[in-house]
Amino acid sequence: MIPEYMTAMVFEDINVIRARQVPTPKPGRGEALVKIMASGLCITDVHVLQGAFAHSKPPCVLGHEIAGQIVAFGEEQPWPHSLKLHQRVVIETMIACGQCPQCLSGFKNLCENGGDIGEPPFQGGYSEYITMPVGNLHPIPDNMSYEEAAIFESFVCPVGGLDRIGMKQGDTVLVQGLGPAGLAFIQGAKVMGAGRIIVSDPDEKRLALGKKYGADICVNPGKQDLYQIVRGETNDKGVDICCEASGAEKAYQACFDLAKKNGKLIFYGIPKDSHKTRFDVTQVIIKQLNLYGTSGAPWAWEPVLKLYGQGKYNIKDMVTHTFELTQIEDAVKTLNDPESGAVKIVLYSSNNRKTGG
Repeated sequence: MIPEYMTAMVFEDINVIRARQVPTPKPGRGEALVKIMASGLCITDVHVLQGAFAHSKPPCVLGHEIAGQIVAFGEEQPWPHSLKLHQRVVIETMIACGQCPQCLSGFKNLCENGGDIGEPPFQGGYSEYITMPVGNLHPIPDNMSYEEAAIFESFVCPVGGLDRIGMKQGDTVLVQGLGPAGLAFIQGAKVMGAGRIIVSDPDEKRLALGKKYGADICVNPGKQDLYQIVRGETNDKGVDICCEASGAEKAYQACFDLAKKNGKLIFYGIPKDSHKTRFDVTQVIIKQLNLYGTSGAPWAWEPVLKLYGQGKYNIKDMVTHTFELTQIEDAVKTLNDPESGAVKIVLYSSNNRKTGG
């Protein structure tokens, strides 16, 4: 039975988020009502809560990494679909119009008329229920838990970024920053046939995870010379692809320095210093570098889910902590604490914890 009211964690002001009883949304035409089983705590939402990233403005419900179960459809469905009641699904993040030039070119994450879940007017997943266009719902493979599905968005975006740039068999890849995105870059590069994967992170625990996920060479830049190691491994030519997932200015500079001529740079980590950093324009010109920003990958959801179902990827070990939805402030503190070892944190509503899958 669907309750009339539900619990939602409402972002009310900078560093203020509270549990509120709000009306349970009702699905409209072309929509489904999803009972949220698990939500991933994204560092972007933490930055929003702390006022460091003006991506969403209060009051609103944040959260764009969502997995759950379909519990109702709108009365009118304008097109046939294969989804069923009680089906387990993961929710694609971008609400798109499907008609603008960006949508028609395959980049609905850049829709000119839509927006992100968790950014008004679209409410997010730190709640018990959410309505969503059926086109945003993807069935979860049988071997994927709700926990894993909840953080799938943070995995598919980096992997889709590699797919977009046309990575080739045998490419040498450098990944800087081994948070969730960096670990996803490693796995994506491995599955796509990378020749060697070099990773860099100052945290030894993260480096161990990188090794576990398939990195060939692990570098702690606080103790080792990343430049010397990369140049030695590439005969001074540089790497084919640099994936920046830390947001650190030194790491961005290393991308320009360590990419080979005509190399490809994928920028994913948002810089921490007012979200700005310097670009080495001269090297871009002289080395004819190719720069790619990546924030979404709508074309990659179905293929990556299929590969996950075939056992090609491991997301399970990326979930290091779980909290009740109403403990989100404790979850934020844990994610911000370098000593916690947190990689990805998943939130459950108290009613759904036992059925989290």
